[in-house]
Amino acid sequence: GLENILRIGEEDKRAGIMDQNPFVQEIDQVGGLDLIEQLQNHPNNDIYDKCVKLLETYIGLEEEEDQNLAPSMDEGANQYTFGAPAA
Repeated sequence: GLENILRIGEEDKRAGIMDQNPFVQEIDQVGGLDLIEQLQNHPNNDIYDKCVKLLETYIGLEEEEDQNLAPSMDEGANQYTFGAPAA
């Protein structure tokens, strides 16, 4: 159901009827995007897949790597620094 609503808003956006998908804004205003993101932790893989598809297709969010996970390089000391920003 939600995907169908978002698809209609996306079609209106592509047709030039709207500047943005109005349904994305409505869903965001009522906390729906947070709920969709929380559902990505659901044990059912089908629910996870549907949430990812909604976020990537209609919201424009993609899973990003956390840049803070990789060690940074301290050029002066010529070594990696873990847990601290590079100088």
